[in-house]
Amino acid sequence: MVKLAGALALAVAVVILTAAPALAHAILLSSSPADGSVVKQSPTALELTFNESVEVSLGSIKLLDQKGNRVDIGSPHHSVSSDHTIEAGVPHLSDGLYVLSWRVISADAHPVHGGFFFTVGHSSVNGQAVANRLEAQSNGSRTVGVLFAIARAAIFAGIALLLGAVAFAGAIRPHGRRRSRADALMWVGWIVLLVSTVVALLLQGPYAEALSLSGMLHIAVVRAVLHTRYGHLVEIRLALLLAALPLLFALRRSFRPSAGWWALAVPVGLGIAATPGLAGHAATGTFTDFGIPLDTLHVAAMSVWLGGLASLALIGLDHDPDARRAADRFSPVALWSVAIIVASGVFASWREVGWSVAAFRHTSYGNILLAKIAVFIGLLALAAWSRHVVRARRPASLSAAVATERAATREGQSAPSDPEVRSLRISVFGELVFGITVLVITSLLVNAQPARSALALPFSTEIKQPTMLIDVIVAPAKAGPVVIHLYALTPSGGNEYLQDMTAEITLPSKGIGPLTIPLERAGPNHFRNTDFFVPFAGRWKLTVRAFHTQIDEVAAQTTVDIR
Repeated sequence: MVKLAGALALAVAVVILTAAPALAHAILLSSSPADGSVVKQSPTALELTFNESVEVSLGSIKLLDQKGNRVDIGSPHHSVSSDHTIEAGVPHLSDGLYVLSWRVISADAHPVHGGFFFTVGHSSVNGQAVANRLEAQSNGSRTVGVLFAIARAAIFAGIALLLGAVAFAGAIRPHGRRRSRADALMWVGWIVLLVSTVVALLLQGPYAEALSLSGMLHIAVVRAVLHTRYGHLVEIRLALLLAALPLLFALRRSFRPSAGWWALAVPVGLGIAATPGLAGHAATGTFTDFGIPLDTLHVAAMSVWLGGLASLALIGLDHDPDARRAADRFSPVALWSVAIIVASGVFASWREVGWSVAAFRHTSYGNILLAKIAVFIGLLALAAWSRHVVRARRPASLSAAVATERAATREGQSAPSDPEVRSLRISVFGELVFGITVLVITSLLVNAQPARSALALPFSTEIKQPTMLIDVIVAPAKAGPVVIHLYALTPSGGNEYLQDMTAEITLPSKGIGPLTIPLERAGPNHFRNTDFFVPFAGRWKLTVRAFHTQIDEVAAQTTVDIR
């Protein structure tokens, strides 16, 4: 138990050290008015289109004028044509610059925020600087992010203990089950899952709205969460936990559950296993018809394996004479669980990452997934060792060794140490430590943006020169067709009016370039190319020349990372 407590403390420490506030998941595809655009007349409505369904009940869309005053707009709502699009009516806007700051909830229950600017008529105010400042102010509380990450890890741990301990008690070791402390794991898992689910529900509000920790106690915020997709799934999980109570009591009273008990328990267990995926990545993106069932099987198989290992560990601590028989029966179940975990995990990895090396190397999701794979390989090695120990001797011989050790302990004598019993205990405890680490990494993976969408994010930077600032945006920052925006600003941040601007890129590592980027004027200080093709990934050198006149030139360079 000391080792288990130490492993849990280490897991919590990893979560605290690596957790971060919200990471964007849904991506803003387009807006009307467009980012950085100049419109001659006041728009009648604002429109934001995302790559997936988003919710606005917990988010906010704010419109500010160039003086920083808030402009009253209509209530944001979904477009009648698509739940990917958010609309809001606006009053008549006078000439000037306006900044729109938005924060919505993506389909996997994570907050997404950003900001952009547009100009009605004419303005000399630097809208990009204002939008960037509002974006920085939209970051959530780190304390809330840390606690929410811990709650997610506890949810996975609770599911694993509950479902795994039930499967072990009901199918792996039905005989003599009342003599084992492993039965308590069912109730521990039920309580952990109940408490962590309620805590996560309370934290979802401040996590989504970028509030302080005290926001979790606001009734209005909790009520708003309950009206979201995430809130509905929490309600379903709590209902399933209540439905599981009579099944747990029935299992405790009987030595061998009936077919009718299993007919009720299996759907309840699969329903509980499905809730994380329905509230997360499995319910978004492509192939969701396959993603949700496979994610459910992934969680269920993980639970049977890790929860069964925890039960087996407690049996070993009890010096139970039936420990070897339980291990022998659990071994093929664990093998099939691993097979399901690997198959469903490969599919999930392909959905979220693909086969791109850049997706693994240059995205947080890919890096975390590599860490999970590495730990999982270590877990498989320990599982193979456990299986070797189990298959090395007949069940009766090892059970006799455990019984001899237990009898000697009762009589106050020291029994001869059986190396295979000791090896089995070491391997099972090792698997548990690695399993807890996998659960922690999984909780971090849930919060990370899927690599496929992360690769579609833009690259942005600001080139600083003594007499000019040049803002660069390349979207998406990956090889292939891209859109390039260049903005010229004064050193103080105002718009810098230019006669012309040119740009070219080179890739020194491959000796490519310079490639000229044809630019068109999109505003007094704004030039762009909406259909440029970047042939390769790498660190490209971008050279920009801004002309006040034909002979007054400002040259600047920067490095653009293309994935």
